[in-house]
Amino acid sequence: MKTYLHMRVTSLVAATLMGLSGVCVGNVAFAATPKASAQLQTSKCDSIGGWTATSKANVRRGPGLDYAITGTVRNGGCVVATNWFYDSRGVLWIYKTSGTPGWVSTRNLR
Repeated sequence: MKTYLHMRVTSLVAATLMGLSGVCVGNVAFAATPKASAQLQTSKCDSIGGWTATSKANVRRGPGLDYAITGTVRNGGCVVATNWFYDSRGVLWIYKTSGTPGWVSTRNLR
């Protein structure tokens, strides 16, 4: 599923950049606008199989809201998952080891 999502996001970024007079080759995009630069960052994260934070995301000790917050991922930050867990509400949590290790809800990621 992540591979399919990766292909869909990459295609969307490419189409958007083309509409902004940018150029996209494979997963690498080149454009002159600030919006396109933000999309380029997202494209780079997608190319390594990562998730991009759509807003500040809390990093927690465990996969759920009941666990303590140990850090944050900034808006636009890239998160590469090393483990997955669905909580009782059906929310997907991913475990990251870079920066502050811990669990991040995918509700704040794309």
